[in-house]
Amino acid sequence: MLLRKEIRAAAIPFVIFLAFAIAAIWNHDTSQGSAISGEIRGDQYWLSMGHGAYRETDLATFARIKQREHTVLGCFAGMFGSGAVAALLAGRARFMK
Repeated sequence: MLLRKEIRAAAIPFVIFLAFAIAAIWNHDTSQGSAISGEIRGDQYWLSMGHGAYRETDLATFARIKQREHTVLGCFAGMFGSGAVAALLAGRARFMK
């Protein structure tokens, strides 16, 4: 009975955690390089390919990749927050009668 109560209390935050995880996986693409670690030099936009390698791109691609990376970082923050809420609610349900 006690375990069922904990699972029920943490169900909604856990579903939210899964939704953020799926969104992060869906938006994560490292094949084109990183715009967050990239550089802007004058009118040139460089994507970081890792290990000190860079690839030049245009503004539209650079902005699109940077937006997707920010979406993934936001999903990670949402995953952390919903996981913390799920743990808090499950722990609280354990001690409530």
